[in-house]
Amino acid sequence: MFFQKNKKYFLFLIVYFFCASGSFSKENNIIVNNGEIDLSNWNFAKEGSVELKGTWKFYYKKLVSNGTDLSKEEYSFLYSPGLWNNSIQNGKKISGIGYGTYKLNLILGSNGPSLAIKMTDVATSYNLWVNKKKILSNGKISDKANSYQPKYLPSVILLENLQQNNEIIIEVANFKHSIGGLRSAPIIGKAEELIIQKRINTYIDIFLVGSLLVVAIYNMFMFYFHKKDRASLYFSLFALAIIFRIILINEKPLYQIFPDFNWYLGNKIEYISSYLSNIFFLLFINSIFSKYLNKKILKTLFTLFGAGILVVIFFPLYYYSKTMFYFEISMIAAGIWVLTVILRALKNKKSEALLVLIGFISLFLAVINDILYNERIINTFHLAHWGLFAFMILQTGNISMRFSKTLSFSKKIAFELDIAKKVQETVLTFPDYYNNIKEFEIAVVYLPQNNKVGGDYYNINQLEDKSVSIIIADAIGHGIQAALRTMQIHSLYKQNYKPESSTQTLKNMNKNILEGKDVSSQNYFTAFLINIKKDEILFSSAGHPAQYLYKSKTKELKTLHTKGKILGVIDDTEIEFKKEKIENGDIIFLFTDGLFEQLNEKGTEFSEKKLYTLFEKSIHNTPENNLEKINLSVINEINRFKGKKPYTDDITLISIRVR
Repeated sequence: MFFQKNKKYFLFLIVYFFCASGSFSKENNIIVNNGEIDLSNWNFAKEGSVELKGTWKFYYKKLVSNGTDLSKEEYSFLYSPGLWNNSIQNGKKISGIGYGTYKLNLILGSNGPSLAIKMTDVATSYNLWVNKKKILSNGKISDKANSYQPKYLPSVILLENLQQNNEIIIEVANFKHSIGGLRSAPIIGKAEELIIQKRINTYIDIFLVGSLLVVAIYNMFMFYFHKKDRASLYFSLFALAIIFRIILINEKPLYQIFPDFNWYLGNKIEYISSYLSNIFFLLFINSIFSKYLNKKILKTLFTLFGAGILVVIFFPLYYYSKTMFYFEISMIAAGIWVLTVILRALKNKKSEALLVLIGFISLFLAVINDILYNERIINTFHLAHWGLFAFMILQTGNISMRFSKTLSFSKKIAFELDIAKKVQETVLTFPDYYNNIKEFEIAVVYLPQNNKVGGDYYNINQLEDKSVSIIIADAIGHGIQAALRTMQIHSLYKQNYKPESSTQTLKNMNKNILEGKDVSSQNYFTAFLINIKKDEILFSSAGHPAQYLYKSKTKELKTLHTKGKILGVIDDTEIEFKKEKIENGDIIFLFTDGLFEQLNEKGTEFSEKKLYTLFEKSIHNTPENNLEKINLSVINEINRFKGKKPYTDDITLISIRVR
C-alpha cells in the first residue's frame, strides 16, 4: 500500500540512479598485465576509450628525469588505479611519502585514429613520458621534498609519433599528502572523443555549480525575508559547501580556470567543505525534524565534524588528510542515524518526511559511492554532488508544498514579488525619462503575467546625437526567476552596448552568455535592438518576432524582421542588420510574443496574423494616431479575446512616433 501510494517518488529514485550509472566508464576485459597491454586489435573508433588499469611495472625511488636507466633496475608490480601506500618495496612496507616510476608497454595496431591520453587524479605530481619524450607535467617532480611541487590539473594530451610498441612512463612524486600514486588510471582513446568528454564533464560540473548557486541564493533570500525559516538558511549553506567541493574534484574546474591556484589552500577548502556540508545538513535536518532526534547524538556529531575542521586549519596536509577515513566512518554513522530520524518522522506522518526520505536515500547512496571510491574499493567517480542535485529537486518541491499549506506562504510570496517588482523597476526605463525626449513621442505598456514581475525587458536611451536606442527582450520563464534574468540581461546590455552596431551588441551579449560570465546557464532570450534617428532606423533581431513600422504618408504597416537566432544557444550566431527610412509621423511598434501567443478559453492562440490586422484596425480607428489610445485599443482587444483566461505570457508594447 505504501509503495503504491508513493510509487512516483520511488520511480524518480530508480530513474535517477539509472541515469547516474550511465555516467560510468564502459567496462571491458582489456587490462594491463605485468606492465603490458595489447590494443593492436582494439577499434578505438567503435569500441571507445580504454582505461589503462591493471598491473604496471613500478620502480620505487627511481626517476628517469635523474638519468636512471630503468632497464637495469629492479621493479615490482603495482595495480592502477591504486596507491603505493602499504605496498612492499625493497622488502619494506612503504607510506604515501616518496617517489617512483610507473612503466607500461603499449602495443597498438597500424593505421589507427589520432590518439590522446587523459590524466586525472595523481598524488600528487607527475611527468608523463611517451617513447622517451616528456609530453606532460603536473607540478614538479623531484627526489627531494624541498624542490618538489604538487599540483592537481586533469589534462588530455595528444599522442604523436606512436609506433607498434610504445613505452609509457609516469614519474610520480609526493612529499605532502598521506597518499601517493596513480589514484586514477590513465585513459587512452581517440583524441577528439577524450577532449569532448572532458569538456562535457566540465560543463556538467559548472551546471551543477550554477544550479546549486541558484538554490543557495533563493533559499538565502527566503531566510532573509523570513528569519524564522532556518531550514532555508541551512539548506542554502549546505548547497554552498557542496559547491566548493564540486569545483575541487573530478575535472577540478577551479584549477582549470586558475591553474596556479594555491594547491595547499585548495586541499584545505576541499576538506573543510566536506566537514561543513555535514554540519549544515545536520542543522537542516534538525530544523525540520527537531522533535524526532536525539540532541546528545547531534551534539556528538557536531563535535566530531567541528574537530575535523580544526585539524584541517591547524595541521599540515599530511596529517589532516589522514582524518578522511575517520570522517567517512563518522559520515556513514551520521547517515544511518539521520535515516532513523526521518523514518521516525514518517511514522508520525510528518508532512515533509517522505520527500526528505527519498532525497536522502539518493544522497546517502551517492555518498557511500564516494567513500568507496576514495578508499579505492570501487572504480567509479565522485557522485555526492549528483545525489545532492536529486535531493535538491525533491526538497524544492517539499518546500513549495510545505509553504503552500500555510497563510504565511501567500504573504511571503506577495512580499517577495513586491520586492522583485521594485528591483525590476530599477532596470526598466521610467516614464519620466522617455516622456522628456522631445524628438520622439513614446508610450509603453508593460503587463507581467502575474501582475507583479515578469521576464520581459526593455531599455530606452537617448544618445548624444538625439537618436534613441531601444532594446526589447523576452527571457524564458515567468515570475521572480524571469525577473532576475531581466536584471542579468540589463547588465549584459549595458556592458556590451555599442551605439554604432546593434549586431555587434547582440553578438557580444550572446558570447558573454555562453561563456557564463554574466548570465546563468540555460538562460535563453530573444531580443530586438533598434536605433531610431530622425530620418532612418537601424535594427537587428535575435530570435525576436517581427516588429511593425507604420508609414504615415502611405498608410502602410510594414514588418521589421532580420535573421538571427535566440541568444544563449550557439556561439558565433549570425545576426542580420537592416535599415529603413522614416519620416515625421511614422510610428514604430515594438512588442514581445506575449501579445500574440495569448490563449483564449478554448485554447486558441491569438496569432501574429490577427495581431497585424489588429494594429491596422487600431491605427485606422484612432484619431490623430494617439499612441496611448492605440496601445489601449490593442490591449483591450487581447483582453476581450482571452476572456477569463489568465495571461499566457508577459506582455510589453512600446510605441514610438517621429515628431
